[in-house]
Amino acid sequence: MKQNKNLLDRSNKMPYHLKHQTPNTKHQRWQSYVLNRSINAVGRVCRFSSFIPSGSSLKLLSQLAKKPLQALSLLLFLLYSWHLYALPRDNNRSDAIMLPPAPFIMFASPHLSPYSFTNNSDGFGPTPTAPGFVYNKGFYNTQSYASNFPTTGANGLYFDLVLGGDANDLIWNTPITHEGITATVTKITANDSWVHEACSSVSVIPCEPQLEAKVFVRVTLNGPFADDTQINSDNPVPVSKPSLPQTFELVGRNRHNEEIVKYGFVLKHWFVHRGGREGNQSEQTAWCSAINYRMPKVEDLTNAKCRPNPRPRDDFPCRNGIDGALPQSSDYNTLLRHVDAGFITEWGSLLSNAGFKNDLYWTSDSDFFVDSGYGKVKNPNSNFVSSINYGMCVHP
Repeated sequence: MKQNKNLLDRSNKMPYHLKHQTPNTKHQRWQSYVLNRSINAVGRVCRFSSFIPSGSSLKLLSQLAKKPLQALSLLLFLLYSWHLYALPRDNNRSDAIMLPPAPFIMFASPHLSPYSFTNNSDGFGPTPTAPGFVYNKGFYNTQSYASNFPTTGANGLYFDLVLGGDANDLIWNTPITHEGITATVTKITANDSWVHEACSSVSVIPCEPQLEAKVFVRVTLNGPFADDTQINSDNPVPVSKPSLPQTFELVGRNRHNEEIVKYGFVLKHWFVHRGGREGNQSEQTAWCSAINYRMPKVEDLTNAKCRPNPRPRDDFPCRNGIDGALPQSSDYNTLLRHVDAGFITEWGSLLSNAGFKNDLYWTSDSDFFVDSGYGKVKNPNSNFVSSINYGMCVHP
């Protein structure tokens, strides 16, 4: 028995649960025992990947259920890989070794607002959005790095990965740095996630309760930015420019250093803002040129659609071929959340995130500027606007 105990102590303490239903009883009674996976040579030789026979094995396991330590020492030799080992049913009885589901990435969640709701044939609900985006969860993991969120970035921005399965103990291969841009993964609680913020803010359609059991990790981007001296100078020194695009691969490993999950994305554009310094269009354009970046076009920021037959004081009339990125919403001057369709389209309402202002930012297109909270385009003839606005720049 002491030898068996030592074997147990040397195991990797990976939990398995043996569940036994007592036969011929009115109520189901379950007893659970934690098994530990051995990684010794004998365990490898005795690896099984098929069903354990019924009959005598069932009888033996039923007896061993009353002697957990003996059961542990026997089953340590039978179990090695992560699978579900099930025993056939017999006389209304089921014995199974239940293993935790493998981790997987469900969503990449940046700021999920702006939220939009409408009345439709199904009643009041979220305004239809792109197939790859769920209004209170984020962007689906497409398995294609080039199609995953994000394709744009800025210093200090972050998003959350929502993981299903047994993902609590994953170890991530970060920080990862390419061309002066670093991606770092940290674990957070569900209450700190963008998903929780969305569920708390949008009470008309509550989130599924099962989201509370998911694992959340935060991915933070850091890279070139303008410091206070550069922000307040009319002729600042240049900000470093990364060579783009760059592919980032985040790998979650188990305690044996085995790759379990991956999430990758390709950054194509990097943005630098001018903090709280406002100015007219020519002043902000000159500042972007001085730091060796450029003023963004409307399509660099949003996929809002211009109005082809504008009315007086229209915010975004179609002129000179200027329009938002593709794909676009079916509604005029409305943001449609989508990957690779503009900075605000991807990241959502900036809301002072990473030093950005929830306000209007100039573009290089005509006299248009963009609302960073909603991705809407406006101009000096719009209601309640100013000719003095904030500045951000983009590369390339």
